[in-house]
Parts: sequence; C-alpha cells; structure tokens
Amino acid sequence: MLAIQKVPQGDETGAVNPAILLKVARSPVFLGFCLAQALYVGAEVGFASWLPTYFRDSLVGGIAWEGVVVTIFWIAMTVGRVGVGPLIGRIPILRFVVVLTIGGIIGSVLVTIASIPLAAVGCVAWTGLCFSGVFGLILAEAGARYPSVSGSVFGAVTAAGGVGGAILPWSIALLAGAALNWRASLLLVPASMTALAVVILLLGRTGKGQ
Repeated sequence: MLAIQKVPQGDETGAVNPAILLKVARSPVFLGFCLAQALYVGAEVGFASWLPTYFRDSLVGGIAWEGVVVTIFWIAMTVGRVGVGPLIGRIPILRFVVVLTIGGIIGSVLVTIASIPLAAVGCVAWTGLCFSGVFGLILAEAGARYPSVSGSVFGAVTAAGGVGGAILPWSIALLAGAALNWRASLLLVPASMTALAVVILLLGRTGKGQ
C-alpha cells in the first residue's frame, strides 16, 4: 500500500550527503545527539533482551512470566508512543526527554529491586511507558538543530543508536556471566539512562547546531 502512494518531491534537506555529514560531525552538539541515541537504544535493547532471562534465573516465581514479560514491555512502549504524540509541542522536547528518562531510570531500578514477580512486571510496564518517546524525541530535536541537513543527521544519529544497541546488551551479558548476577548486571540500564539525562541536560544548554 505504501509503494503505490504518491510521495511529494523531496529536497536536498532530506538527502543523505556524506560530505556535509563529515562537516557536521565536527560539531560537539551533533556528537552529543549521537551519544544520547546510543545510550538510549543500548538501554532499551539491553533491558528488553534480558528480561526473560532475569525473570527465569534471578526472580523467585518469575519463570511464570518469562514468556510474556517482553510482550508487556512492548505493549507499554506502543501505548506510550501513542500517548506522547499529543504532548509534543506543549513541552520543550529536551525537557520532555529528561522527564521520560528519569521515569525510565526509576522503573528499571525498581524492576531489579522488586521481589514479587507481579510487582516487577508492573515496573517493566512503567519503564516501557517512559522509554517510549525517547528515541523519536531525540531525532526530532536533532533534526530541529540541523534543519538544512536533517536527512544526514537522522541517518547518523540512528546509526549511533544501532551501535549502542549492540554494545550495551553484550556488556550486560558479559557482566552477568563473568562477575555479577543478572540483577546487578541489569543496573547498566539505569546507569546508561542516567548518562543520557546528563547528555540531554548539556545539550539543552547549547544553541542551534548550525
């Protein structure tokens, strides 16, 4: 259905231009957005990837929820993304990201503290709601900072997210297997989100990227 839709003619702002991207890459603000997205995607993927293992191996009675806890997380993410839409424009984007990030930090910590599986599942759902808007809001702000090269910036920031999504889940598993248990290893998720909050606050103090 999408393939047969008429698409408006694009312009150079949406085209990915490697030469321009290399120039933009010298900007600390641009690198800040890349780091922010890497931290967020790493936290999201790491959290979702290892929830079943955590519930099975580290939470007494959690095995009953092993097969559905990720589904609950993604349902909450979907509901949250629908709910974020009407709030865009009413709250400054970076302030909104910080609020959601703090909520995600609290939720992901409580997941590892909760001793009752149902309570942990509730914290998983809350974390999903809070995580839901962060990815898109970071992209939106990055595009607003670099409107003349938005396509290049979107591509680079999204790619940085992919790097974070590969590194942090691997790090969680490495720590769980080598030195820590799953409960302690999953604390890398709120740690990553805390670093994200710091980066976003620093970006909020900067001006336009151009």
